[in-house]
Amino acid sequence: AGRYMFEVKIIEALNPAESSAVAGRGRSPAPRQLVRIGFSVAGSPLVLGDSEDHICFDSEGTFHASKKKTPAAQRFTRDQIIAVVLNLDAKSPNHNTLSLF
Repeated sequence: AGRYMFEVKIIEALNPAESSAVAGRGRSPAPRQLVRIGFSVAGSPLVLGDSEDHICFDSEGTFHASKKKTPAAQRFTRDQIIAVVLNLDAKSPNHNTLSLF
């Protein structure tokens, strides 16, 4: 047990209106891209947010835990670096917490 952290950098964020204009007229807008950053237990499904065994934040600013969604942060933007920290250090006053930076 201890503290676990990792980061992701948003390097591109496409606007659905831009992608549909490139693809041609008459097509519906492409779905927005979505990033989820978090943790899961061993043996759980690979897609974060779809299981009781996951805890994560998504690029829309939503916190996912126990198959529930809660608004928690601002949307992720291009060139932003996102870090998530899981604190399992029993000696820490913030033991058993997840933080987004």
